[in-house]
Amino acid sequence: GGQRGKKQRGGTTMSSDVSPPDVLEVVSVVGKAVCAGAALTAALYLIRRVCLMMAWKSGGASHAELVNNLRKNGIIKSDNVYEVMLATDRAHFSRCNPYMDSPQSIGEPRRPLSARARLRRAGVCVPTCACRRVRAGVCVPTCACR
Repeated sequence: GGQRGKKQRGGTTMSSDVSPPDVLEVVSVVGKAVCAGAALTAALYLIRRVCLMMAWKSGGASHAELVNNLRKNGIIKSDNVYEVMLATDRAHFSRCNPYMDSPQSIGEPRRPLSARARLRRAGVCVPTCACRRVRAGVCVPTCACR
């Protein structure tokens, strides 16, 4: 045909006025993508390092060992805090694994056992009695060790 400057391709007409992307544009887009990838990689690396630094790695077999490890690893920096931590044994407030370097639920120290509970733990029979049968208005107690 009489169409000058246009090419026929697969049934559609394309204008020759549209030029392919410039090499600098392609390099710029690729460069931005590479920089974004590098920035993301660096950010993930830093997050992992911070998480490793904050990991609970200061536990000990005793209260003194826990506090000394906390100081050695830079968690305790002040001498005053160090002294107070040494003076306050965590075992009085934590129910299990008191010297593990991890968050612990705290509360009032455990209540002392009742006299009945202490006897039971010692294997002494503690009779518990109840009115099981009533005859003519009189209670006949039935007792058992519990």
